[in-house]
Order: sequence, then structure tokens, then C-alpha cells
Amino acid sequence: MVRSQRISLKQSEPVKNLDRRGDTRLMECDGFRFVAKKISRYARPVYERLSEEKIPGVAGIYEITEDGDDIFVLEEYIEGVCLKDMEEMDAADMYPVVRGLCKTVTALGKLNPPIIHRDIKPSNIILGDDGDVYLVDFGAAREFEKGLSEDTVNMGTEGYAAPEQYGFSQSDSRTDIYGIGVTISVMLTGHLPKEKMPEGPMGDLVAKCTAIDPAARYKSPSDIEKDYIRVLRGRKIKGQQTWTKYLPVGFRSGNIFAMLISTAVHYICLGVLFSSNFEGTDSPWGTTTVRGDVAIHIILLIWFLGTVAFVGDWLSVRHKLAKSQKPAIHILQSLAYIIAFTFVCFYLTYFASSL
Repeated sequence: MVRSQRISLKQSEPVKNLDRRGDTRLMECDGFRFVAKKISRYARPVYERLSEEKIPGVAGIYEITEDGDDIFVLEEYIEGVCLKDMEEMDAADMYPVVRGLCKTVTALGKLNPPIIHRDIKPSNIILGDDGDVYLVDFGAAREFEKGLSEDTVNMGTEGYAAPEQYGFSQSDSRTDIYGIGVTISVMLTGHLPKEKMPEGPMGDLVAKCTAIDPAARYKSPSDIEKDYIRVLRGRKIKGQQTWTKYLPVGFRSGNIFAMLISTAVHYICLGVLFSSNFEGTDSPWGTTTVRGDVAIHIILLIWFLGTVAFVGDWLSVRHKLAKSQKPAIHILQSLAYIIAFTFVCFYLTYFASSL
């Protein structure tokens, strides 16, 4: 990566475009090849940090320069094969990629402040001819800011980006763990996790990487690699309790505060529901009988539990139905399902009152 003489972008000749838009080009200057990538002002601080550090699996930065209103990063050209251009891989062949990604993401997380890539996907991973795995394109990356409730700029690739990247909370190192999980799934099955999961323990590993709640994901990239090795050896993920996904909303993360809140909400709402008496009340079909009272309670119980499960994304039901990851659209889709479900349930109570 060492380059003694200064690279001149204006005196360089383009060799070929490395992306569709032409923002990333392979350049040549006096027989020396490098990559010139146009970046936003938002991404500049991250690239300046990278130019000061030597991170394993990250292309070296030669210079950051301006040409008029455009900002360019001149970086090391990694000769190799892009992961997205490879066919589906088996778990053993995928291991070196996982090991390399975990090593790079760990190094980025140890910086002060940490750098989160936020766009880990096959098209941003190069299998170098030197045998190393490289993570490229830090255009969506950001530095972690302690105390920030959400990201100021939401970026990433739909399907690979974690929910917190869409404004639900601030992204951190667990955001890149989500991207690693999706990448594993895509390379092993050819599909995103929401479309098809790897079978067996590998599916459990991907599910833990891509949990909606960041607290339920792996705590560090090294934990992913350890469990990946266990799966390759035909063993289940250590400490993985797949039954926990069936626990009520608020109990899946194991957070004491969340469990107390969930218990209080369930206790109050169910208490109000079962203390209500509909027997003897008037309805369009006459006076509600004991049988009607029981039927109404059952319907309202189904409505309450169904609404809580949907809002709390129990078994990922909300994300399976309201599929958009854009916050505004996702919220509108969710509201539409809740309103429709509520209308159906309360309409059924009118029929139940006639029993």
C-alpha cells in the first residue's frame, strides 16, 4: 500500500468504471493503479479517520482531494473477486469470508470513537488475490456518537440494513453484525433471511445476527466466528435457546426492566378485560346471554394478544406483514393492519352477543 510519490488525480487516466454511476473508477498514474471514489461531505470524516489508521481488511487511503465541488478519495486498488460475483457457497467455503469480516469489524469497533460500516453486503466484499478479505465502500459509514438516540443520516441497502438504520435508534457495532448475518444467509441460500433461512444451527446463527432487537444479537463479531466454527463441526450454537422466541413480548431479551413493564401492562389490560361483564347488556340482537358473554371475552382476548404480538413483533409477525423498512411507510402499513384487525374483532363481538 506504500506509495512514495504523490498521486495526481488530474494527471491520471481512467482505466474503467467500478460502479454503474461512474463515481468509483480505477485510475492509472505513471503505471501505478489506484481507485478514485467520489464521496459526500458526510462521509469525509470517516475516510479521514481511515487514512490515519491501518485496519486489517480495509484498503489503504492515499489521499483525500477536492476537484471543484466534488470530493474524491484516492485509495488502494485491491485485486481480487467481488463476493457478489460468486455463486452460492457452502458453509465451509464461506468461513474464511466470515473470519475476515469479523476481524475487520472488530478492528473498526476498537477505534475511538468506533466506526460502523452500515452497508455490509456481498458487493462490498472483495476476496483479494493475496488471500485476505476486504471490506470496501465506507460511503454509508459513520462514527459512533455516545448518547445519540438515532442516526442523523439514514443510509444503507434495503434488505441488508438493520432496522435502527431507518431512524428507530442509533446504529452501533451490532448494526454491522446484522449485515454479516444477512451476508451469510445470502451466500449460503441465495436469499435474504426474510425470504429463506439456512437450515439447522446455521439458521439459528443467522437469526441471532439479524434479530430485530439489537440487544438480542451477538455482542461481538468474535462470538459469531466462534459459533460459526461450532456449526461447521456439527454442533448446536452454545447457549442458543431457540424456544425464547416464543416468549411473550417483553420477555425475549431477558431485560429485567422490559419484563417488569410487560408484566404490568399484561396484568392491567387482562384484569380490565376479565373484570368486564357483558351479560345482560343490550345488543342489536337482544340481551347478551352467558354464552355470548364468554364469546365476547374470547374475541377481546384474541384482539388484545394479537395486537400486542403485532406491535411487539412477536415471531417477526409485524415485519412479515408490514414489509417496508422505511419508517413512514412501515408505520402506515402497521396502522392499517391494526385498524383492520380491530375492526374485524369488534365486529365479531356484535355477532357473539346474539349467542
